[in-house]
Amino acid sequence: MSDNIYTGICTSALIIVNPHKYVSSNADSVLHNYAAEYRDTTPGRIPLPPHIFQLANNSYYHMRWTWQDQTMLFSGETVSGKSENCHLAIKSLLELSVSNPGKKGSKLASQVPTVEFVIEMFGNARTLFNPNASRFGKYTELQFTDRGRLCRIKTLDYYLEQNRVVAVPSGERNFHIFYYLVAGASPEERQHLHLQEKGNTDTSASAILVPAQTVSETMMPTGLSNSKSLSKPSVSPSDMLP
Repeated sequence: MSDNIYTGICTSALIIVNPHKYVSSNADSVLHNYAAEYRDTTPGRIPLPPHIFQLANNSYYHMRWTWQDQTMLFSGETVSGKSENCHLAIKSLLELSVSNPGKKGSKLASQVPTVEFVIEMFGNARTLFNPNASRFGKYTELQFTDRGRLCRIKTLDYYLEQNRVVAVPSGERNFHIFYYLVAGASPEERQHLHLQEKGNTDTSASAILVPAQTVSETMMPTGLSNSKSLSKPSVSPSDMLP
């Protein structure tokens, strides 16, 4: 399959084909090219081909110059690549809106992908059709200053497939976070969580995507420590819904 997976419908709509593999058209070098296109005000310039980076940049442009909130909606069948393209769109917005190193926006830029990853650990699972399927809906809001600098991020989750915790469909897996814990929890954490001995649990390579130690380290920039993450939550995500 060609790496050209994007088809523009108009300036505000894009059809994307999931290539089910890494494509060079989503590389960082391409991201920088589209960021340069955004900043290029040369009259009569030839636009780059349609891309998720370009669509995100257009939304940022309209936000800056119309002072109106912009919305990007990702819709499609399962395994259509919605989550991945959402990540790419956010990555492009961060490229345009982050201030100089050491500033608040720069710190947020490194935290945003981390937060996304942590949320997906608790809400994604292996299904018959997708090894990393989202089993929840997600609303992500990036907030900017008057100068277009990233200053805040808000994420809400909804419709989490809670029944998967106790009733996993045949041939599928529970949420990723459980396998991470079984694979790499410390003795103290295993005792606290009442986990079985490691030799008596299924920790096959197909179930584990990243080491549990990596998960623990990833949580640190978000402000979550092991003690906080192991404590009993006072409210569940579903309790926050109207």
